[in-house]
Amino acid sequence: MEIYFILAGPAVPGNIGAAARALKTMGFANLRLVNPVEYDCPEARAFACGSLDILKNAGVYKSIRAAVEDMDLVIGTTSKKRVAVKKYFTCEELPGMLKNIGPALSRAAVLFGSEKTGLRNEELKYCDILSTIPIYRKYPSLNLAQAVMVYSYCLSPMVMDSVPEKGRAAEEGQFRKLKDKVGRVLELVGFPAKNRKDNRLLDRLSRLKYEDIRLLHALAGRILEKIEPRRRAGSGRSKD
Repeated sequence: MEIYFILAGPAVPGNIGAAARALKTMGFANLRLVNPVEYDCPEARAFACGSLDILKNAGVYKSIRAAVEDMDLVIGTTSKKRVAVKKYFTCEELPGMLKNIGPALSRAAVLFGSEKTGLRNEELKYCDILSTIPIYRKYPSLNLAQAVMVYSYCLSPMVMDSVPEKGRAAEEGQFRKLKDKVGRVLELVGFPAKNRKDNRLLDRLSRLKYEDIRLLHALAGRILEKIEPRRRAGSGRSKD
């Protein structure tokens, strides 16, 4: 499994550099930036001490949608609960959750909002789950680079390797395929995406273990085999 760290709208060059340093310190190399401030500057390079390669090779995107479209799972970070129906994982719970899903995940992303606003409500729709850092509530705020450091530590190879793997899935990348398959089933039975309140049904998929993923894959596949041919046949009938 590859883990990517995505900064959406970072406005301080030093934070981008410090985030790159945090990733390299914890064994990561995948940094993506969405509409960043100009970061090819002395400030960013100074904060990226020892990790200029990550800073130089960071992917730059014009939208969050483009930055996450090849991800199997997107973890949104927030300092407070803003969507009541979504499951919130603490940063410490993420390694166990990812291990439960197992090799069904090829790529997972941790998404951070800008320094001023965090992830806005319209940006949360790109997240499968949301995560928070347990902090002292009288001052519930962390610098962007500090938050990246916390998550990169919690998800670092040394931490992930210490979490027992609960089994193996059929093949890598199955989690994203399962999301697509379940989405198709929901569409066919009358739950179009725009009517799924805060995506509650698909949100539950992130809590599955590898055995559940394989079972749901088979079940959704059988449902599609039964429904889709009938749907196509029905749409092709003459209305005369």
